[in-house]
Amino acid sequence: MSNAERQRKFQRANPGYDRRRKARQRSSAKRALQWMKTEAMLAELVKQQQTVEATVQEPATKPMLMLPAPVQNPVMEQIEALKSAMKAQPVLSRLAPSSPHSR
Repeated sequence: MSNAERQRKFQRANPGYDRRRKARQRSSAKRALQWMKTEAMLAELVKQQQTVEATVQEPATKPMLMLPAPVQNPVMEQIEALKSAMKAQPVLSRLAPSSPHSR
């Protein structure tokens, strides 16, 4: 008996066998897919919950202002140095004539 004859004999003896077998395969695949979707959804919910918990536990901080560095102007430094030198001198010495011809 060849394989083709054996299959024909089996199919005559068991009508609808292939249809039921394929239906079982399809339903099993659908259940597996649904199970994977459920696990993925659960993992996403756990991830969201962890994010919420981490966010709640960390104190809120003010954002830092990103300002440019202050400008260093050499002329302004000289003016400030002159101003401080003038403050250090007594007032009378500044008012007194400094030229030798004025005496």
